[in-house]
Amino acid sequence: MFAPVFLTSDAAHSQSHSQAQAQDDCELGQKARTLRLLHKAGLPVPPALALCYSLALAVEAASESALRTIAAATSQLSYPLAVRSSANIEDRKSGAAPGLFDSRLGIRSQQELVAAIVHVLESTRTPLVQAYLKAQHIEQTPTLAVIVQEQISSSVACGVLYTRPPGRPESDVAILEVAKLPPVWIDRESGTTRAPAGAEEIAKLAPKLWELASAAEEILGADGGLDIEWVWDHRGPWIVQARPVVHKSSGTPAPELQKLLSFSLGDMDKLWRLDATHNPFPCSPAQAGLVEMVRPLAPYDMRVVGGYLYVAKRAVHHKPLAPDRSDRHAQEQAEALPNAASLHALFRDQLFPKMDAALKVPESQNPPSLSCALKAYRDVFRCYTEELSPVIAALGESDTGANPLTIWLERAKLGEISLQELMDAVAPMAPAWDVSVPTYRETPELVEAAMKLATGQNQESSLSLRESDDLLFFRAQAQVRRALQGLATRWQLGDDIFFLPLAELLSEEERAEPLPSWHAQALRARTKHQEELSTRMPLAFINGEAVPTRLPPNTELWSGIGTGASVRGTVVRVQKLRSFPRIASGDNTVLVMPSLSPAHALAARGCVAIVCEYGDHLGHGAAMARELEIPCIVGCTGAWRELRTGDHVLVHGQAGLVARTERVKSPAKS
Repeated sequence: MFAPVFLTSDAAHSQSHSQAQAQDDCELGQKARTLRLLHKAGLPVPPALALCYSLALAVEAASESALRTIAAATSQLSYPLAVRSSANIEDRKSGAAPGLFDSRLGIRSQQELVAAIVHVLESTRTPLVQAYLKAQHIEQTPTLAVIVQEQISSSVACGVLYTRPPGRPESDVAILEVAKLPPVWIDRESGTTRAPAGAEEIAKLAPKLWELASAAEEILGADGGLDIEWVWDHRGPWIVQARPVVHKSSGTPAPELQKLLSFSLGDMDKLWRLDATHNPFPCSPAQAGLVEMVRPLAPYDMRVVGGYLYVAKRAVHHKPLAPDRSDRHAQEQAEALPNAASLHALFRDQLFPKMDAALKVPESQNPPSLSCALKAYRDVFRCYTEELSPVIAALGESDTGANPLTIWLERAKLGEISLQELMDAVAPMAPAWDVSVPTYRETPELVEAAMKLATGQNQESSLSLRESDDLLFFRAQAQVRRALQGLATRWQLGDDIFFLPLAELLSEEERAEPLPSWHAQALRARTKHQEELSTRMPLAFINGEAVPTRLPPNTELWSGIGTGASVRGTVVRVQKLRSFPRIASGDNTVLVMPSLSPAHALAARGCVAIVCEYGDHLGHGAAMARELEIPCIVGCTGAWRELRTGDHVLVHGQAGLVARTERVKSPAKS
C-alpha cells in the first residue's frame, strides 16, 4: 500500500523520488500531477496531498493501517479541508470528464475526512460515469486518486479562468468569470481587460491572475489553453486546480476575422449588421473618421470593422418633441402627435430650417474650412439624433414616399424640370456614402445616363422623412468633401487626402505644406483599402463570431454563449431529466431547457443542439456537451420561456445565436 504523496511540500515526501514517480505513473491522476508541477515551478497552490487509488480503497474498507496513515499525513494540513477527485480519465487533453466525480468542501474533522474520501471514491461507480465511458468509447476502467487540500477562504473572490475560449484554440483572448457576474475578457498578448458593467472590481484582479495563468500554460505545455479554478484570499491568489481546455467543436473562424470581431466579445445582446444599403464597399479613412466623430451621437451603435460599416441597436433615450412654447401653432402640432401630417409639418417648419441653417454656413464658403464643415456635419447629425429620429420612429410604417433621385429623374424625363434644375437638385448626392466618392455635381454624365433610362412615368411627389433626412446628410457630407478637396489643392495631395486620418487632417488644417510622411501613409492606406475590397466580411456577427447564415425575414433571435456548428432542427422543450424524450439520430431535435448539467448532456446524445436559458459556457454541463461535440448555447435569456416544442430553429453554436424560423401552429405542452 502506497503512502500519501505530498503535492506541495518536497520536505514532507516520505517516499524516494523513484517510488513517487512510479506512483505517479500508476495511480495518481492528472489533476494531482498538475498541482505538483505547478507547485514545483513556484506557483501558489494550496497545501495538499494525494491518496493513491489503493490507499483510498483501503480507507473505504476501514483498514486501521490506512486510517492511521491518512491521520498522520493530514495532521500537517490545516482545517477546513477540501477533498477532490483525481481520476485516470479526468483532465486529459482528449477529454476532461467535467463534473463526473464529486468533491467535498468544508471538512473539519478526521471523521468527516474519511466520509468524504469514501464519497468521492464511490462517485466512480455511478451510472453517469458509465454513460460517459460509453459515449467517449473509453474501455479503460476508471480509477481514482483522492486529493486532500487545504480549503482557501474566498475572502476576496473565487472563480474560473479559461486561458483560451472553449472551441477556439487559436483565440487571442482569455475569459475570467466569477459566479453571478458578467465575464471579463483578457487580451492574451497585452494583458489588457474588457469588463462590462458590474465586473469592474473583478477586472482589477485580472492582471495578476493572467500572470499566473500564462505561467501555468507554459509549465504544463497547454497550447490549447487551461481551465483554471482559482481563489483569492487576504494573501493573494491561489490555483486550486487546472485542466486542459478540450476543443472539439467546429466553426472556428479565421484568426484574422476573429481578431477584427474581438471587440464585440462579451456583449451577448448586440447583433452587428453590415450596413450594405448605405456602404456596400469599404470606407475610406476619411469616411471612417466621420463615423468615429459622430458615433457617440448616433441613436444606434456604429463602427467600421475591416473597413466596412456595421451598425447595431442600442437603447437610446430621445429628447421629447418639445416645440417652442411661444409658438401656439407648433404647440398644437405637438399635442396632435403622432398624427402623420403634424409630424411632417414639424419637420418642415422647425427641424428642416434648423438643419438647413447649419449647412448654409459651409455652403457659403469656397472652399469651407474643415473645422467649419465638420461642425455643420455634427450639428445636422445631432439634430437628427435628438429631434428628427424620434419623429421618424413615431411615423413608423406610415412614412412612405418615393426616392428623391427617382422623382427628379422622372420629372426631368417628362419635361417638368430642366436638365439644369435636375443637376442642381441632385448635386450634393453621391452613388455611395463616402466622402471619397465624387458627387453628382462632379459627375453629371452619370445623371444624364440615368435620365435616359427613366420611364417618364408620373411619380409620387412627396418624400418620406427618411428620404428627406438623407438629402440633408448628402449635403453635409458634400461640404466635408469640399473642405478636404480645398486642403488637397493647397497641399497638392489629390485624392490621397481621402486616405489620411480625418482627425490628423483637422489638427494640421492650418499648415501651409503637407507633412512629408503623408504620401507614403496614403499609399499604405490605399493598399489596405484594395485588400479590404477583396475581403468577405460577414453580414452579421455577435459576441466575436460571424453569423454566416442569411436568416429569413421576421426571424426572432435569442443570443447566449456557445460553441459548435450551425444546425437546423425542431425544438423539444424539457425541464426535468426524468421527462427527457427518447432522441434518435436523424430526428433533428434541438433540446431547449432551463440549465445544463453533465447528466443532461449525456442524456441528450442524439440531439443536434442544446439551448439553455441559464448557465455559462465554463460550467461542467457545457463542457460535457463540447466533449460530446453537441452544439450548445447557454445563458440564452428568453429562449426557454419563449420557444415551444415544434418550433423550427436555426442554432449557430459558435456565434451563440438561436433563430426561430417558423413557429409551431399549435404550441404543444411540454
